[in-house]
Amino acid sequence: MVVCIHDRSSIYRVPLALEEQRLAHFFADRLQLQLPDIPARQLMWKWRQLADRHDQMTKEVTIALVGKYTRLQDSYASVIKALQHSALNIHYKLHLTVIEAESLEHQTKATDPVKYYEAWQSLCKAEGVLCPGGFGDRGVEGKILAIEWARINRKPFLGVCLGMQCAVIEFARNVLRWDGANSTEMNAECAHRVVIDMPEHHGGDMGGTMRVGRRTTIFSDKYPSELRQLYGDVASVDERHRHRYEVNPEYVEAFNEAGLRFVGQDTDGQRMEVMELADHPYFVGVQYHPEYLSRPLKPSPPYLGLLLAACGKLQSYLNRGCRLTPREPGSDFESSDEEFSLIKENVYHKVAEN
Repeated sequence: MVVCIHDRSSIYRVPLALEEQRLAHFFADRLQLQLPDIPARQLMWKWRQLADRHDQMTKEVTIALVGKYTRLQDSYASVIKALQHSALNIHYKLHLTVIEAESLEHQTKATDPVKYYEAWQSLCKAEGVLCPGGFGDRGVEGKILAIEWARINRKPFLGVCLGMQCAVIEFARNVLRWDGANSTEMNAECAHRVVIDMPEHHGGDMGGTMRVGRRTTIFSDKYPSELRQLYGDVASVDERHRHRYEVNPEYVEAFNEAGLRFVGQDTDGQRMEVMELADHPYFVGVQYHPEYLSRPLKPSPPYLGLLLAACGKLQSYLNRGCRLTPREPGSDFESSDEEFSLIKENVYHKVAEN
């Protein structure tokens, strides 16, 4: 069997090319699979819309990724894909600016002023800021400076894992004025240990000490939450984790009262999973890694929120019940069965007329 796939305008056209050659039917016959008899037009309808949308995008949105492992962008492959999925679903091209966190730090200004000013210029041009996960103290102060800039200038921000922890540290230092606030990962003897190692973590033994895997986050009813709306106003979500450190629960009440609200916790209510800053266009931190569950037809809600806010569309999207336009069928861009039947009938009617 020979499958011919010529160059396509995007990778999203490849499944359509395979469907045209009836590759699924070949495997069904060869492996004797009992597949449902679904018309190809119906089966690939949503994917064809996705491919068309990719080829027709004209607007662009710039996101700054402030990271620690920027020399090898494959380190952030899942993060970048999640950003692309979200941009594609809101009909925008993603322009990703990758910034080395260390380049934003004051010591770089002294040692390499050109790199320092170029990094800050790139950050200031961005319409949204993302701080992904990582380990160790290198570049953390640069992340904190970028987060402070996003908070003060009301730029949409998403912090993931270490990114959320850095946002907590920044808020403690610059809003609550807690001198020496830090994570025990960076300074075990800091004055205000706002981020601490988990009880499961044993110093000196790094093997098998992380909190990993799929776990449940419960949304609190105490505070309103944009992220909860983006998830479909659900009571809880299941997302994947990979971390050793967490927000110190002893400081949570002080953060909540100051406006940095922890709107999602674990099932025991002890571990802080989601934080949002009140009175900000979009300032969200998550302890879990939502990029792991992002898909082209179902983008990750935290990343989708960042892209919507960066384009100035978040509030209108939420006000419409998580729709980009009043006529759009649903929050995850999927038509209901009834709506799809009407669309299909209309298409077939037009084809018959022609």
